[in-house]
Amino acid sequence: MPEAPVFVVGVARSGTTLLSAMLSRHSRLDCGPESRFFARYRHLDADARKRILEPATWPRPAVDFIASLRNQGHPITELFGLTLPEIGAYLAGRQPSPMAMLESLTELHAQRAGAARWVEKTPRHLLMTDTLRSGWPDAYIVRIVRDPRDVALSLARMPFAKDSVVGNLVRIDDDDRISRERIEHDPRAMTLRYEDLV
Repeated sequence: MPEAPVFVVGVARSGTTLLSAMLSRHSRLDCGPESRFFARYRHLDADARKRILEPATWPRPAVDFIASLRNQGHPITELFGLTLPEIGAYLAGRQPSPMAMLESLTELHAQRAGAARWVEKTPRHLLMTDTLRSGWPDAYIVRIVRDPRDVALSLARMPFAKDSVVGNLVRIDDDDRISRERIEHDPRAMTLRYEDLV
């Protein structure tokens, strides 16, 4: 059985990419590209989730959902270097669950890299740490935070964020309040300051 995974979360532009790149330099750790898995999965309605996880048709709808995932216009499967038949074969040996679906990307990628533990970095999973914890009770969750003024200025230059520094500060504060208490009360989670890291 593979070692417990690590989830790197945080507000966009707070240092998640730097941290995951540093972790990936360890020979026992593998961090693939952002999956954005739960950021998309959580927006599905109950009927869509039920169809995906229906045992009678598993894993076909799950593979179709994974095939629909994109990161900056690129298929997630392509970014992970995996094919849909590989993902389907992996899922066919697993019970239907969102956890199995994410692991069809992360675990297969880690196996290819010869790593004992996978690291998943999707900043927006910051808002879903309760989902991560229920799916992977032994996982480590690392939240990285950065001076909100620097984050807001950096976000203002990004096409996916507001061009208003004040608007971005409000978003950063909202995300921080939602995640802070969960992280602080989770014994297998921690907060790391970007400024300390660099």
